[in-house]
Amino acid sequence: MLAIPENLRHELLENGRLAKIDQHIDPLPVLKLFCPWDRRTWLVSEMSPDDNDILFGLADLDDGEPEVGMIVLSELAAEVGIGGLRIEVDRFFRPNRTLNEYASDAAIAGRFVA
Repeated sequence: MLAIPENLRHELLENGRLAKIDQHIDPLPVLKLFCPWDRRTWLVSEMSPDDNDILFGLADLDDGEPEVGMIVLSELAAEVGIGGLRIEVDRFFRPNRTLNEYASDAAIAGRFVA
């Protein structure tokens, strides 16, 4: 399983709880995941409080069409790349806008824009 720091996991779960109450929330992303052997990136804003394997965020799969939706944590954790590399948490990521703002910028650019 991907090692999500406990403080970030707590924030993701809290956003997930809030989203169950109000589906229109637009939180800052809490977590950035990246693939070190290609250019895929995920910005995650929520974790389902009912199933901690289900995340919600922006996925840029390097196909020119980034999209917001569900992300399955165990699928990311199972990926193994060149030399045994795995999907990683970007520990230096600091969000500066909401998830929908990132998604809007990504839709225009065709990719995640920092």
